[in-house]
Amino acid sequence: MGKQNYGEDLQLNLLGKFTLIMKSRIFENKIALVVGASGGIGSALIKKLKKEKVVVIESSISQSRYKLDISSSRQIEALAKEIENEFNNIDFLFNASGIAYYKTLTETSIDEINKVIKINLIGAIELTQKFIPLMNNGGTIVHLGSMAGICKGHKYFSVYSASKEGLAGFLRSVSAEFPGINFILVTPAGVNTNIARKAIGGVSLLKKFRESYSNLDTPADIATGILNNIEHKDRDVRIFPTKLSKETYDELRK
Repeated sequence: MGKQNYGEDLQLNLLGKFTLIMKSRIFENKIALVVGASGGIGSALIKKLKKEKVVVIESSISQSRYKLDISSSRQIEALAKEIENEFNNIDFLFNASGIAYYKTLTETSIDEINKVIKINLIGAIELTQKFIPLMNNGGTIVHLGSMAGICKGHKYFSVYSASKEGLAGFLRSVSAEFPGINFILVTPAGVNTNIARKAIGGVSLLKKFRESYSNLDTPADIATGILNNIEHKDRDVRIFPTKLSKETYDELRK
């Protein structure tokens, strides 16, 4: 992300002397759009961004202002125009929206397939497409991915995995097309959120996660990991926001 902007803070150390502390200011006074603001990870991101003195635009399907159903092309375009008119540009775009899906393929309807692909993949692509012009060839765009999109296959995840693998491939390519923008694919393991709890298919993904893993990350864990990775990110679009997510990835690759 180039040279970081640092401020100076004085901290009283144990010897009673003041020590100069270098504190990152890369978020302060920046403008961030959070899509999926009412969800667990979206809400956690908003809290942490506000602590960093970021101007946060909160958008979700339940918002009265900046309302967005990410499956609606018309609403995505309208939101981009509204934010451009009000803010001109943004520095961060966080897409924390999504839908979980766990069902055998032969019992999956075409309407369910279309819904998952539209929300998890096409909506994310359209959101990126409409907001890239507002990034001034800089800033950061973050999408929420999944282990299901980067690891070996698991039964009943075929449609969901297709949507998340598509998102991973999209971000790898678009990052090459727009090298001035920092693109991030967040790949958490099991997270205790309503998305997992209310997965399509009648089976809670939280139950499945708990059958495989002793611990789950919280939305706050993921939000903290995302912001830390923005400050220290390498060139790979994929990040593991927590220690648990990296350990889970290593285990699933075996």
